[in-house]
Amino acid sequence: MEIEFKEEVFNPCYIQTYNFKGRYLHLYGSAGSGKSEWAAAKLLIRTMTETPHRFLYYRKVAKTIRNSQFQLFKDIISRWDLNQLFKVNKTDMEITYKPNDNRLIASGLDDVEKIKSIAGITGTWGEEATEIEEDEFKQIDLRMRGTPTGYFQHLLTYNPIDDTHWLKNKHSL
Repeated sequence: MEIEFKEEVFNPCYIQTYNFKGRYLHLYGSAGSGKSEWAAAKLLIRTMTETPHRFLYYRKVAKTIRNSQFQLFKDIISRWDLNQLFKVNKTDMEITYKPNDNRLIASGLDDVEKIKSIAGITGTWGEEATEIEEDEFKQIDLRMRGTPTGYFQHLLTYNPIDDTHWLKNKHSL
């Protein structure tokens, strides 16, 4: 499927990351900068254009996902008039792109053991990544495996942080 999007609706500093295929993509900026909107859009585009994919989107606390990442995915799907192409499971916060069965799966890190049973993760999005402990992220990194036709990538969105934070020291671009 060919996807066209209007670049002017996104912060230009994030548009340039669309073709970046490295394992770790850090998107940071102040509140309202568009980093989360861009992360959700990029995952939706990849869900529709590459296969197979099983994307994990997560936050430190599971109950915060529903009103942030999950709602953002639903808003973009609706705004782009794609509701008929996606199955949205509101209970599990799982989103499936019907034409190729790619999935977006939500998980909190309240109990990191729960993500160990999720197989075949080909990409992730960690929202408010500065709240996540390095050991928790290592478990997420271990889950990312499979056979995507594209590339594996962790999207990490957060506000600017101290230079000594583990995100800057261990997984920067």
